[in-house]
Amino acid sequence: MAHAQENAPVLMYTVNFVKAEPVYVWARTIHVDDYDDSVWPGLDGTIVGTSGQSLTYLTTEQEFTDWYYINHGMDEARCVIEIPSIGEHTFELYYRETNLYIDQIILTSNSEYDPNAAAPSAIETITGTEAFGIFPNPATGSATINYSIKEAGYVSITIFNTNGQVIETLTNNLHLAGDYTIDFKTEGLSGGLYFYQIRAEWYSKTGKFIIQ
Repeated sequence: MAHAQENAPVLMYTVNFVKAEPVYVWARTIHVDDYDDSVWPGLDGTIVGTSGQSLTYLTTEQEFTDWYYINHGMDEARCVIEIPSIGEHTFELYYRETNLYIDQIILTSNSEYDPNAAAPSAIETITGTEAFGIFPNPATGSATINYSIKEAGYVSITIFNTNGQVIETLTNNLHLAGDYTIDFKTEGLSGGLYFYQIRAEWYSKTGKFIIQ
């Protein structure tokens, strides 16, 4: 563990925590070999988690050949992070192996929540976002972003290029529950692949779109 952060690929997310309380970490993953592949969770540059354990997809779970949510380390203890204070903190995942792919992270204060057992509508309720879409895709000149918020909270939507550079932050404000539309002007941007990221309370989602 002492060398876990050295030269490790890392995912980093800025999260606005509204309460200083323990949060339970889930990662939606898929596995491509027969080993216990894992990532180390971190907060503000320090590796954290129950018993200092990684977040691990165990070989005993590999009957799940499709995407699957994991929430424990190699000792099978739940991955729990103590949030020290209200406000923005940087949540990190340091990769121990490169054969584990992650496309969604859930941070929840509900210890009973299990996304593997929840229906898609229940996941949407917990995360706070019901729908998100960017149209047209590919976009020429401008694009319209539509999204719905089920529960009031802070929402941010950011556009990145393929180098990870922020192109524009479309919103970073408190939202009431409801439907929203944002017009994103793409004029002046080079054609090619871009990424968006929406964050809402415990939820973060990244997707891609094309500008022509």
